[in-house]
Amino acid sequence: MPFFSRTIRTRILPIAVVLVILAAMPVFGDARSEFHQTYKLVSGSSVSVKNTNGNIIITAWDNDYVDVYAELRSRRGEDELELVEISATQNGSLRVETILSRRQDDSFLSRLFGSIGRWPDVNVNYTLKLPRNIVVDEVATVNGGVDLRDTDGVTVARTTNGTVTVENHRGVLEARTTNGNINVKSTAKLREAHTVNGSIEVNIESGWNEPVSIETVNGSVDLNMPVGINADLSVRTVNGGIQANGMTMTIDKVSKHELAGSLGSGGPQISVKTVNGSVDLRQR
Repeated sequence: MPFFSRTIRTRILPIAVVLVILAAMPVFGDARSEFHQTYKLVSGSSVSVKNTNGNIIITAWDNDYVDVYAELRSRRGEDELELVEISATQNGSLRVETILSRRQDDSFLSRLFGSIGRWPDVNVNYTLKLPRNIVVDEVATVNGGVDLRDTDGVTVARTTNGTVTVENHRGVLEARTTNGNINVKSTAKLREAHTVNGSIEVNIESGWNEPVSIETVNGSVDLNMPVGINADLSVRTVNGGIQANGMTMTIDKVSKHELAGSLGSGGPQISVKTVNGSVDLRQR
């Protein structure tokens, strides 16, 4: 009988500890808030957006003001949203930024195990609408996608974990991500499209006249170029083939994994590189 009692006590103790920990854990619920402001900018002014967790969508419209809308969402309750500020600074240009404050956690678990605080668990999704005479400078997020439509400017569009999609951009573009695809269509001057884990699909337009660098590590490349383009082309892959059906070019070097030569009379360099993926070249 005494042995039986000791066994029961040793089982009750860990169960009691678990119950205390569970009782100390907060109960969360979904929370949501919005930011919505408009701004007047003079023609030629620039807009930049910096985010951490969430998507950024920027489009052009026919109104004469900039419309900035942000939706904030958290799975950890209203208090979490208070740790996030949407900052919009207007000083000739407009800079929109998500500012995060670290929470100093004084819960039972933090006191028990020690904690230096944590960043808020909040997603911020931006939608901006710009007049057509306003240019886009830098658009950056970390965990989310970047989507630009009918925009202008010397623009850097970048993320770490997400897709970059650009269509009908009238200026110069650099598109970068680490874990995600890049899709660029109808962009006047593509300068760079770089990713690590993702595929790239880009169109080079007839107004193009400067070097282009297209690179990925784990992904394929689909490159469309206009008929009559004058460029020097260099294509390399390690584990993948190269398709250039219907291409008219002067070939300097060709193998299963490499293609180099001139399109038309030659011109600025178009460099395409991948490690684990194929390359598909087309003229349209």
